[in-house]
Amino acid sequence: MNRVVDKILNRLITESVFEDFSIRKSDSSLIKKTKDGFYKFSLPESSLTVDLKTNLPAIQVYPILSRRFDIIFKWFEKYSFIDLKTQKGHANSYLRLFDIMDFYFYENSYHFEKQYTQLRDIVIANAIDFFEKNSTLENLYQNKIVPILNGNISLPDTGSNWIFAYLKLAWIVDKANYYKLKKIILKQIDFLMFGREFQEPGISRYYDRLDEIFADIENS
Repeated sequence: MNRVVDKILNRLITESVFEDFSIRKSDSSLIKKTKDGFYKFSLPESSLTVDLKTNLPAIQVYPILSRRFDIIFKWFEKYSFIDLKTQKGHANSYLRLFDIMDFYFYENSYHFEKQYTQLRDIVIANAIDFFEKNSTLENLYQNKIVPILNGNISLPDTGSNWIFAYLKLAWIVDKANYYKLKKIILKQIDFLMFGREFQEPGISRYYDRLDEIFADIENS
């Protein structure tokens, strides 16, 4: 791990919100495995750059919170074109803290405490809320699917994993609204395949098997 990343993770794991987590060096993360999946805080990237506020050389980190439910993903392993190791890292919900603010750490550790405190406070405040909102499948459904059904948020316009994850989640939690969600998703699939100049490659790889995959969900 990058020395700055290593130092951040070793400090954060002492905070109460991460007391049941362990450090995983392979992907620069703090992870808590559960019977149904995992909770994770990760610093998967860091880059040497310049902090534009100070014009000093700095290491920028990109913190992410994530939550996975195995039941949403494991059934799809037999269909996926992605290698199994990568699949096992997929999560249902992400919160990219670097979308909230930029996090810089100077190579000179003189300012580390101030910079760490700023990152720590943002991480803890968001982690408590994020982990609670994604603690159960029902909570995930309320936060991910209900706003789609109500027309309050748009569906993704890239990739394809979300299609199968959203539908599987709806089938498990709320079969009564599954077909409403499916209709909305099919409309988006049609747009991403035929409504733009370029087809979405993630969807095109599964397009001929969609009926088979949907039947798998609906017969489970």
